[in-house]
Amino acid sequence: MQVIEYQSALEFLDDARDFLIGNEAANELILSVATQQSQGVGSAMTTKFYSVLEGDSAELAAMFTPSVWPAITSGIDGAVTLFARYLFSKNPVIQGVIGPKDETELFADEWQQLSRCDLEISMNMRIHKCSTVIRPKTTAGRVVQARVDDLELVLEWSNAFHDEIE
Repeated sequence: MQVIEYQSALEFLDDARDFLIGNEAANELILSVATQQSQGVGSAMTTKFYSVLEGDSAELAAMFTPSVWPAITSGIDGAVTLFARYLFSKNPVIQGVIGPKDETELFADEWQQLSRCDLEISMNMRIHKCSTVIRPKTTAGRVVQARVDDLELVLEWSNAFHDEIE
């Protein structure tokens, strides 16, 4: 197994696109940043991209932007620990990692051993995927531009939405 650090997002996408699209909802962050960088979007230009390969087969894909947490995909245990060791050798100071729970915990455990730092989970996040769209019933009314008088109602709706998604 080997870690490949790509010289360009386009090269990364050539190798990892099929792997990333295989679980597109979970890999959308890495996929979209790589796509943006390959199209020259300035905010994505400092991001580095990586794959852990077993022969020609991707076992893990990852990205890292300096001063931002690395992001990893699902992958086999050996690929996760190998990438953690590789990234530590290049940049031994990071603030966290983003990815699937099992893989990020394994990455964090390896990082903790390498750095001798205590780590903790600061945020659990989830991915939601809409597989089926149910068309809403037609309702009476029309779209209007919100006004200052609507602020209280908009805040109420926003808070209700936040409560429902937690």
